[in-house]
Amino acid sequence: MSLLNHSVNSRRQKVFCIGFPKTGTMSIGRALIKIGYKGCPMSAVRAVMKREPRIYENANPQDIFTRVEPLIERFNSFRNNPWTRIYRECEQLYPNSKFILTVREPQAWLKSYLKHQTRNGNASPDEIDSMVAYTTHNESIINYFRDKPEKLLVLQLEEIDWSPICNFLGRRTPLFRAFPHRNKTALRGRNHLHRVIHYEAGEVLSGLSKLLRRKS
Repeated sequence: MSLLNHSVNSRRQKVFCIGFPKTGTMSIGRALIKIGYKGCPMSAVRAVMKREPRIYENANPQDIFTRVEPLIERFNSFRNNPWTRIYRECEQLYPNSKFILTVREPQAWLKSYLKHQTRNGNASPDEIDSMVAYTTHNESIINYFRDKPEKLLVLQLEEIDWSPICNFLGRRTPLFRAFPHRNKTALRGRNHLHRVIHYEAGEVLSGLSKLLRRKS
């Protein structure tokens, strides 16, 4: 499909969260849904990966993009793999897109990432290779968008909140709801319903509390 056709068919803004895992991407994904975006579920991505495993093994971004492009047409917010690997293709063929790069202090990221891999039963990755991949990824994104600063928002993990995201996307900050910080360590191992109730109730109560404090 030509660039012109993509532009015509994709007037509704696409948002890609392209930070590495363990930098707050789950929270960003949930926040985008709360402000009206249709999030691409990881299950949809896994279904494509299961059908075409070799596409992901060969690390060819164009091949990956071709396979997952139907998902881009169906949804308008995305996070994690494979979007971290194909942000160039997404930006070039969906010129209205916006990109959010979440980052954190490198050593803190490495510690969290290694713990995450071990907890999920994966082989422990090499620390040096992991750190190189993390820093190279972040630097590559920043360099790519250097001449297009309006398309990229870089967010430190500690600074993730409604204001920078909504200002960047031109959306209103939700009333009566705190930012949806997800994947809290204290809730791991709890059943899905328990986590949903905790998060949803907590966000509403916290949002109301902040609103009342501002009015007092």
